[in-house]
Parts: sequence; C-alpha cells; structure tokens
Amino acid sequence: MTTLLVDNFAPRLRLWSKHLIRQGLSVVTAGSGEDAYLTLNSQKFDAMVLNMGLPDGEALSISDFAIFRNPEIRIIAVTSDRFFSDGTLFNYIPNLRTHVADTVQIEDLTAAIYHYAHN
Repeated sequence: MTTLLVDNFAPRLRLWSKHLIRQGLSVVTAGSGEDAYLTLNSQKFDAMVLNMGLPDGEALSISDFAIFRNPEIRIIAVTSDRFFSDGTLFNYIPNLRTHVADTVQIEDLTAAIYHYAHN
C-alpha cells in the first residue's frame, strides 16, 4: 500500500513518514504543493494524507489533481482548525474518507490509512 503525505510542516512530515514506514506502509512525502503535483504526475497512490492548511488554498487543487490522475485514491484530510468540522469538506473532495486534527495520534492516523486504503 503506497501513501502520499503532503504537508508543508517538515517536522510532522518526517515524524509521520518514519512511523508509517515502520508500520509497513510505502510512503512518499511532498513538502510543498509543487512537490505534490510532480509526485502525483509520476506515481499512483492508494491513499493521500493532505494538510488542508497549505498556502493559498492549494490543498483543494492538489486533491482535484490527485483524483484526476488516480480516480481511486483515498484522501485523508488533516486540519488545524475547526473550519471543516461541520462536514462540508466532503462536498469539496469526492474521494475524502475522513478528516482528522493535526494533533491526531499517529497510531490513529495509521489505522485510518489502513482502513480506508483497503475499502
């Protein structure tokens, strides 16, 4: 199972990547929108963990491109605020499976990736 992590906060990206690799996932990281587009253009993924706090609303564009390049990709959104707590995010990202706070326990994120990438 291959997972793309898209996050511009490098310490969290490194921490999550190392943990997910130890849990048996194949992980590719993108530390910027540009990195995400280049990676999505050249590789298919089962799941993508996407930081919704990327600059200039870029996360929605990245999710659109991910679905265009890989219609079966499962997306897990990460957010630092309660803006999407009412579920409206599901209206904007058709392949969204869940959204979690950026303070999520890594074990819970791992479980979500395994669960949604297999369904």
